[in-house]
Amino acid sequence: MIDYDDPGWGAAFKVLIPFAVFSKKVRTSARRSALIALRLLYMAFVTALVLYVHVLTFIVPGVAVEGMFVLWVANLSVIMLVLDLWLAARPLDITSERALVDSYRTNFFFKLAASEVPALAGFALAFVGDSLAPYLVGMVAGLLGLAIAAPTRANIERRQREISARGSTLSLGRALVNVPGR
Repeated sequence: MIDYDDPGWGAAFKVLIPFAVFSKKVRTSARRSALIALRLLYMAFVTALVLYVHVLTFIVPGVAVEGMFVLWVANLSVIMLVLDLWLAARPLDITSERALVDSYRTNFFFKLAASEVPALAGFALAFVGDSLAPYLVGMVAGLLGLAIAAPTRANIERRQREISARGSTLSLGRALVNVPGR
């Protein structure tokens, strides 16, 4: 099913190395391929969710689970995860290669935004409730949502099967690799 040369996640993992994303090589590769650009952004968001825990440990005293804030974040998490799954099933625009990449990118950003909502709500409620628990619930939901949104080879292959089933000869993987990132 793979009909493209997947660049892998190497450039995306450079997000974990301080200041590496500012290197000319990483910026050039992200401009050259929409897939690399999406993977770089994806890793930045995953890293941020995990690093927020570190920040909160200096600000809030503990992990008390009592209170309505955890329940609010849990309910919001369920809603956003359902939205992520719905967004993952939305059909892509197969009128042209550029439209295909644009619709995949748009869908990715919608899923990214929906994934961030529970974590950001938990972050805010951690301050209000003076507990790390709301953020931890939101972070877990956010990471699950980000797993749904990830521009992985398996995700691209799944979307390619949907595109082929609709009768299109376009290749999502080839389009993501060949169309420049922005």
